[in-house]
Amino acid sequence: MTAAANKVLVSGASGFIGLALCQQLLQAGYAVKALGRNLAALQNLAQRYPQQLECVNQDLVAAAPTPELFNNVDFVVHLAAYASAAGISAAALKALNVDASVALAQQAQQAGVKRFIFLSSAQVVAIKGAIKGSESFNPQDSYALSKLAAEQALQALCQQGACSMQLVIIRPPLVYGPGVKGNFARLQQAVASGRWLPLGGLKHNKRSYLALLNLTDFIQLCITHPQAADQPWQLSDNADISTRELISNMARAQGKPARLLPVPLWLLGTIGKLTGHSGAVSRLTSAMQLDISATQQQLGWQPVITMKQQLALMCQSAAVE
Repeated sequence: MTAAANKVLVSGASGFIGLALCQQLLQAGYAVKALGRNLAALQNLAQRYPQQLECVNQDLVAAAPTPELFNNVDFVVHLAAYASAAGISAAALKALNVDASVALAQQAQQAGVKRFIFLSSAQVVAIKGAIKGSESFNPQDSYALSKLAAEQALQALCQQGACSMQLVIIRPPLVYGPGVKGNFARLQQAVASGRWLPLGGLKHNKRSYLALLNLTDFIQLCITHPQAADQPWQLSDNADISTRELISNMARAQGKPARLLPVPLWLLGTIGKLTGHSGAVSRLTSAMQLDISATQQQLGWQPVITMKQQLALMCQSAAVE
């Protein structure tokens, strides 16, 4: 079946990942139904692909999905979610990340959708150390708990005897690319400002990262790959680096010097506690490496872009804006 014969519903289509995914799918010839709360963000794509792109303004928490939403839809890529626990109550996380995910999947299954792709998080397994994929669950905050609860509810739904819809679960680490927000964006801004950063001692805390283009490429692969369903997939750029290396890469891409001070780890932890940023400091100082060998071997997937290339694209995008 060709891409042109398939229609993909993308939830969270107006977000950081959703916009990039919609563009990639449209370029590949898919018909896309873009479900989001900020349709103005999709205006450029709507003008370029008027025959392929259908935009639907819907808040999945405020309004339950209807059967009509899935007319002629073959596949669903569910991205809509809170991306962290920062400033979000556990109840709000459950409402969007869990309940809305299950409601969308239930309607998709009843409408005859072939495959439901759910973007989860590596945080459901662990937030530090080496993660090979077989470890037990280890969610550390309410965000990770909500993603794990959604995974388990979706698996229960798709394992029912009457359900023919296949489930694909993707567990990415931190995703970066044009339009990224949060800690990654703040770190980039700090590097761009030329400030000295107290992170020069972080030489050994290898962490996995995922370029936005690598994620969208993998999602497109999972839409139709016959081996993609029925197990979770870990994903990364397959080039784990320390925080010091990350900052050096950022500085190089921006044509800036990497201004780093070798502050002891214990002092960074103390500063994090005193300033109320313990979580951010922990993510910067800890290690978290994802083993993606199963993804590579079973699905034949390889990263399509390096961090150096993705950071360069981010700088080009920022210059245009």
